Amino acid sequence: HRPAGATAPAPCGGGYLCPATACARTPCPCGYKCPAGDAVVSHCVARFYCPAGAANQTVCPSGSFCPSDHLCAPVPCPPGTRSAVAQAACVPCDPGRYCPGNTSDAPICPPAAVCPAGASAPAPCPAGSFCYIGSRAARPCTAGFYCPAAASVQVLCPPGSACPVVGLKAPQPCPAGSRSPAAGATACVPCPSGSYADHEGQAACASCPPGQTTAAAGATSAAECVAPAAAQERRDLGGGG
Repeated sequence: HRPAGATAPAPCGGGYLCPATACARTPCPCGYKCPAGDAVVSHCVARFYCPAGAANQTVCPSGSFCPSDHLCAPVPCPPGTRSAVAQAACVPCDPGRYCPGNTSDAPICPPAAVCPAGASAPAPCPAGSFCYIGSRAARPCTAGFYCPAAASVQVLCPPGSACPVVGLKAPQPCPAGSRSPAAGATACVPCPSGSYADHEGQAACASCPPGQTTAAAGATSAAECVAPAAAQERRDLGGGG
């Protein structure tokens, strides 16, 4: 029996706590949920979170994680990791992709960069190697090619130079007295008798004037061009150079 003039108690709204002994409702504390009409709170569970005044728990969004009960807010995934929705932990970024953090996205590694497992950003491909799109590791340049820094493909060694070993950052100019006529050479060859190269980086050797030759291959100066008899004399004396 309700006394005269008394009003019926109003139902407790969602997101508020209304104990039987209280005269006013109070907002639900963070980390807890207060469904409409309940006088008792219950805590949020892992994979969910509850801000202050929550009627129900909210699923942990992608790009974050909710590792324990009683969470007031989701925890952003750190750089190098990612997550889908409703996760208690973030996972490392896959090789060949990068994860800037606080996201579910894992963009593919761009050309000329490398992304090992757990990468937060693409790293420039190191000199002496090349990196295709989606590279998880740099590939060393092969002989006959060179790779400057941040290369997406290896570069053919140009004429006048040689690339003799794996992992070259730049081509090696042919020294004076030698040549490299074709691209992709792994070695320079001496100028043949009757020709010379007086400075480095030559694709072809210069011919001696008509009627002249050199005492040996690999001449580095036009001064080594002499008459055949003089060239033979130098060879006989052991001074072929």
